[in-house]
Amino acid sequence: MLLDQLAADGWPAVEQVVVDGWRLRAASGVTRRANSALPSAGVPTALDGRLDLVRAFYADRGLPALVQVSDPDLDAALDARGWGRHTPTLVMTGPLGAGRGGQADQLEVASTAGTEWMDCWWAVDGRGGEQELQVARACLSALALPACFAQLRDPDGRVVAVGRGVVQSGWLGVYAMAVLPGSRARGHGREVLGALTRWGRGAGAAAVFLQVARDNGRAQEVYAAGGLAPAYGYSYRTPPPEEGSPHA
Repeated sequence: MLLDQLAADGWPAVEQVVVDGWRLRAASGVTRRANSALPSAGVPTALDGRLDLVRAFYADRGLPALVQVSDPDLDAALDARGWGRHTPTLVMTGPLGAGRGGQADQLEVASTAGTEWMDCWWAVDGRGGEQELQVARACLSALALPACFAQLRDPDGRVVAVGRGVVQSGWLGVYAMAVLPGSRARGHGREVLGALTRWGRGAGAAAVFLQVARDNGRAQEVYAAGGLAPAYGYSYRTPPPEEGSPHA
């Protein structure tokens, strides 16, 4: 899928090796997207050999073998081989219309991720300690595309909601949407998304896409209210238990 490829560029791994169109990505285990193989469209003729290469690549780095799959034919081929299915994710898209939100006085936008932005995002989505946080910073700094980092403060001045936008090929990719647990259900996510879409229009985007966990119904409602609709889904596939198991 085109949007899978754009998302791979919008959230680059620290290390990437391309083999016949398959991107093998690694970033010390920080985020599944940056630590999984992204296939090209369709099922390769020598799929078993390709899967052996994927397993070897991640074993060499002490990481679980993961393949990000949205292609139904490849999904079926992996089902037949006993590969597990984890972290189902929905891709939502929509036109970059007028949008809602994004005008709160406490909103701030910047071209780089500041300490407060990183702290808020990491408090929601972070997995690990300081070393993993530095890997996440390295992924963000590796980006060579126009980007926007939006953050919203509460009345006490604390950053409680963040998001990140990247413009590529006429699309605004939205990443790292996060609202601190104690500040949810107050419209903060809508405000941040609105700020990103306004920035995206100014940067030349005409449409927006983002990924959201299939079981995160509340976030999907926020995005639907902003004009986005489900487009397709993907999941991460893992080898059968006897061949290796995914890390949590």
